[in-house]
Amino acid sequence: MEFLTTPVVRHCIRHPLLSTLSLLRRSYSDYLTLDNANVTTTTTTTTTTTTTITPDIETIKRHAAFKAVADNFPPKATYIGIGSGSTVVHVVSAILSLPPDYNILNTTFIPTGHQSRQLLLSSGLRVAPIETASELEVAFDGADEIDKHRNCIKGGGACLLQEKLVAMKAQKFIIIADYTKHHTTSLGLHRSIPIEVFPAAAPYVLERLETLGSVSPTVRMGSPAKLGPCVTDNGNFIIDAPFPDGFEGDSWPKAPSALGPGRNRGLLGKKHWIETVKAANKTGVGVGDSLEKVNELAQLLNGIVGVVEHGLFSDVDRRPSLVYIGKKDGSVGVLPKKTKGEKRGKRKSKTPMSVEEGEEKVEEGEGNGDMKNPDNETKREKREKRKSKTPVSVEEGEKAEEGEENGDVKKLDDESKREERKSKASLNIEEGEEKAEAEEEEGNGNIKKLDDEGTSTELTEEAVIRPIAT
Repeated sequence: MEFLTTPVVRHCIRHPLLSTLSLLRRSYSDYLTLDNANVTTTTTTTTTTTTTITPDIETIKRHAAFKAVADNFPPKATYIGIGSGSTVVHVVSAILSLPPDYNILNTTFIPTGHQSRQLLLSSGLRVAPIETASELEVAFDGADEIDKHRNCIKGGGACLLQEKLVAMKAQKFIIIADYTKHHTTSLGLHRSIPIEVFPAAAPYVLERLETLGSVSPTVRMGSPAKLGPCVTDNGNFIIDAPFPDGFEGDSWPKAPSALGPGRNRGLLGKKHWIETVKAANKTGVGVGDSLEKVNELAQLLNGIVGVVEHGLFSDVDRRPSLVYIGKKDGSVGVLPKKTKGEKRGKRKSKTPMSVEEGEEKVEEGEGNGDMKNPDNETKREKREKRKSKTPVSVEEGEKAEEGEENGDVKKLDDESKREERKSKASLNIEEGEEKAEAEEEEGNGNIKKLDDEGTSTELTEEAVIRPIAT
């Protein structure tokens, strides 16, 4: 019981509340001391990640449109063609941002459809119909698909006829697109070919397209905005013709109608023929990755009765001069370079004519020089023309007869000189012949002398030998 008498215990018994608070205070301070002694400092490392923001498609097209306009819009232009589609909105914005010295308010713009016409008018630019201009400086337009040869598929907005007409009139035809439209393999793998047709000819054209290898071509509908087929600004229908498996022309099997009476007639025969054609053809090749293939299909489509125009822009009608492609990183690429196929075709065109072709050309009066010269002038006539342009001296002019021109005097002088050279050459030939004859006569005389000397020596030897023999 002695511990109860200690001062601390006595203090706790007398002042229980104060002692409790002091104990709590002391325990808290001890906790803090203990915590500070045992604490371990931990450092947190924050990693910063940089995210690259990819521009959207419209921004990419805007960059390409501004570069194309800055590179190709001529100052104080007279007529400029403007295509249709979403890309044209950025083209018009780029034109409006040009410096004042371009004088765009005095430039006449030729639209290819109602949408581009309204856009130009709302921007305060001058607009005129396509028939008012015979030639345009530049035409800007978009495209649905582009290959490595700069061949294009257009017509997604159903304005392909007027787009092609504007492109044909333009000195420079500029295409603007984003990277999703550019394919380095083949046309037709990702897009159908739009074909504008006369409405009454649509069933026949559909049948002909199937025979060419198009997979389920259909008439484009105007839904949801319009019930029924899509009608162009010219009052025609649009057929979308896919060619994902390529096409073949004359090398395909004969059509049922060309096999003669009683053979493969009817729907069953036609279906069998189409299946045979598809089985013989490769799949997934598109229209083709060569200039020749695209041109061949374009010519086949042009030959179908009822086709007003098709959406293939190639060398058959008009291929773009330059293609501006907006890339994924926001930069802009240009396709002006000639591919290997183009260079190969150019080399083939330079190959010489065969002998038969050359003879035919000569008979027609068109030799190689005539082919190069549109006026059918030979090289000699060109030289004479150049000579006739040289001035004649006063003395030569006085010697010339009245009424003769400088070129005629030169020609007469040339002819006289030519005749003198011919006469000299003939005289030289005659003199040479006379000398040759004289030399021959001298040679013959020498030979006779030698013969005579030989005979004489023989006689003397016989004369000497005979007496000895006797």
